[in-house]
Amino acid sequence: MPTRWIRGSPDEFESRYPDASERPWFDVGLVRRLNEVGYPYSVKLLGVFADHESTYVVSSLASEGDLFAWCDCDPKPGLKREAAMYPLVHQIFTAVRWLHDLGVAHRDLSLENLLLHNENGGLAIKIIDFGMATLDRSATAEIRGKQSYQAPEIHLPEPFDTIMTDPFSLGVVLFAMGSQDYPWSSTKRKTCELFEYVCMFGFTKFLSKRKLRKGGGESLAEVFSPNFTALLVGLLAKDDDAQKRLTLGEKCFETPENGSERRSSVWDCKWMQQPLVTTTEGGACTACAAGCT
Repeated sequence: MPTRWIRGSPDEFESRYPDASERPWFDVGLVRRLNEVGYPYSVKLLGVFADHESTYVVSSLASEGDLFAWCDCDPKPGLKREAAMYPLVHQIFTAVRWLHDLGVAHRDLSLENLLLHNENGGLAIKIIDFGMATLDRSATAEIRGKQSYQAPEIHLPEPFDTIMTDPFSLGVVLFAMGSQDYPWSSTKRKTCELFEYVCMFGFTKFLSKRKLRKGGGESLAEVFSPNFTALLVGLLAKDDDAQKRLTLGEKCFETPENGSERRSSVWDCKWMQQPLVTTTEGGACTACAAGCT
C-alpha cells in the first residue's frame, strides 16, 4: 500500500482519515489478535515493512488461491458440485460463527476474501481483509462491502445488526459457488433489475426464471437441489425479512435473552445436516476430493 496513504501508525491514519471505510491498521491489528487467540481460519501475520514509497503487510501463503478461482473449477452446477462445496461451506460457516462469537463482524465477505490452503491434502478456508470489520453490534448509514454482497438493510436509514449482514454476504458466496455466477450486481433498490425482481416476486421464482450461465438453457431451480435452495432462501432474506434470516448459530442467538425465541440457524437446514455424497467411477467421495475429513 502507498505509505503516504497508510501513514506511519494507526493514530496517524485515524487522524488523517477519520471516516475511512477501509482501515488497514485495524486489519493488521485484528489478524495479529486472531493469531494470538489461536483462530485457525486466518492467515499468519509475518510482519509489516515500509519504505518511503510503500508499506508491505506480509502474511503466510494460502497455497490454493481464492474462492473466486475455485468457482471456475469442475464439477458443473448440480448435485456433484454441491457435494464438492459442502466441506468448504461447513468451514466457512464455522469460521464466521467463531468470529461473531469473538465480537467481530467482518462486513466484507466475498469470494475474493475467502482463501484456500492445502493442509494435509485437504482444503482449509482462510478469511482475509478485515479492513471493514467492526466490533460494534449496531450501525447506521455505514455502507461496507462489495455491492453484490451487501445486505440490503444497510442502505436504509434505520440501525442494523452488523453481525447479521455477514450471513447475507455468505448467501451470495454460496450462490456463486453453486451457479458459477453472481445473483445480482447490487442490492440497493432501483439499481439492479435482477435484485428488483427478487424483491417483487421472491427468490424462489427468481431461480425458476434465471438460466444457468454455462448451461444448456436449464433454470437454476432445475439445477439446485431443494435443500440447497432452502438454505439460500434463508441466508438471502432481504431487508423487510431480515429478522427471518438464518444465523450461523452464534451464542447470542442460541441463548436469547428476555424470553425471546431462538432464531433458526444454517445448522438447522437439511443441506447442512445431510451432506450430499456422490461417487466417481473409482468410488471416491467427491466431497472428500474437495477436502472433507
